Amino acid sequence: MRFVVRLLYVAVLVLVTQVAGAEELRLGVGAQRVINLPAPITRIVVGQGGIIDATALNEDQLQVTGLQSGKTTLNIFTAQSDQGAAYDVIVGAASVALPTIPDRGDPARQIRGQPGLQGVRVNRDGDTLVLSGTVPDLDAHARASTIARAYGGDNVVDLTRVTGNQMVAVDIQFAAVSATTLRALGFNFSALGGSDFQGALIGPNTYQSFSFNNRGLSVSASPGLTSAFNLFLGDPRNGILGLLSALSQAGLTQLLAQPTLLVRSGDHAEFLAGGEIPIPVPQGGASLGTVTIEYHQYGVKLDIAPVVLSDKRIVLKVAPEVSELDYANALQFQGFQVPAFRRRSTSTTVELGNGQSFVLAGLMYSNSQINESKFPWLGDIPIIGALFKSTNNQQERQELIIVATPRLVTPLAPNQIPPLPGVDTRKFNPSVGDMILNVDQVQDHLAPYGLMR
Repeated sequence: MRFVVRLLYVAVLVLVTQVAGAEELRLGVGAQRVINLPAPITRIVVGQGGIIDATALNEDQLQVTGLQSGKTTLNIFTAQSDQGAAYDVIVGAASVALPTIPDRGDPARQIRGQPGLQGVRVNRDGDTLVLSGTVPDLDAHARASTIARAYGGDNVVDLTRVTGNQMVAVDIQFAAVSATTLRALGFNFSALGGSDFQGALIGPNTYQSFSFNNRGLSVSASPGLTSAFNLFLGDPRNGILGLLSALSQAGLTQLLAQPTLLVRSGDHAEFLAGGEIPIPVPQGGASLGTVTIEYHQYGVKLDIAPVVLSDKRIVLKVAPEVSELDYANALQFQGFQVPAFRRRSTSTTVELGNGQSFVLAGLMYSNSQINESKFPWLGDIPIIGALFKSTNNQQERQELIIVATPRLVTPLAPNQIPPLPGVDTRKFNPSVGDMILNVDQVQDHLAPYGLMR
């Protein structure tokens, strides 16, 4: 009995000596380390499973891989000695480099030794680490949390508070350009009676019909193409009248909006430049036969969600959408004309510096429409067939460009609030004499800033 007790006592002394002289081994999650042993490996003992994976490459080499954040022990026994090698293994996130501090067992000193983490307090509640205090930004918060989990694993309670600037003003510039072109050409002929060749050039939408008589050309009929310029040529002696209708149109429209959205880090803000249209919706079930009205938004819509990482880095999620009414594909429902919607949208996440800008482009829409009207058979004859048909070619192209600039902002003190636009504008109340003499007009009272002219 005494012999057994002495053996247990010696084993405890050996184990205590082994742990006390353990070497520290630090790994990142997914990182690997190869340990060379002086003799063949006979046994491997891992304290807490799931943190590391130990694999023998050959008889005297061991590969250690970090699986998840945490702390464990590793004992390696060889054929040369029963004592072997002992390691205290600490596994942390790969993106955080843990500093080397003399007191390696104190997570509080580990955390406070990092830049920007001096305001973090670390307390122990049994096996749980409790973080409290303040950090300047989300980057510092992530570093403190990663270091704490390297010691406490999942037993970490994070109560730290971010004290940095968390308000973001996003300056948005919309530029929507739409270009439309139209080419139309047509001919009309009529048999008349008369004596002399006559002609006239008529502008668009200025007549209803046309006729020849002894006094000249009388125009008051519909042309071959509406809203077109028309050229009349006729020879009353042969009873021929020709009407050439031609139209060339080009339109360019531009929509420009420059809103500024103020939003807190982690929240989202929306902007809509457009409107809402009522859509009839038939009901079923007990309400069968009834129609309710739902409003659908259309126009230029933007949804943004910024996250402040530090005073120099902002992550911005942007989701723009452009929609418009499409009556060409509208539906008729119980006397209602329900338009379709043409919609273009995208979503992206970018990381920018404070005050930097980015551009979203490529939201394009293109439409081409060709209509041809002709006299059967005659319109198919080469060259001459052009006199017996009308052609309408319409093309439309739209493009949307968005420029966004996020900026960190702070609230103004009460004594720093600027005067509102129009505050200094005096009251406009002209007399009858001023209105007759055309003096003291509204333009003289418009504020130079804040009001549209």
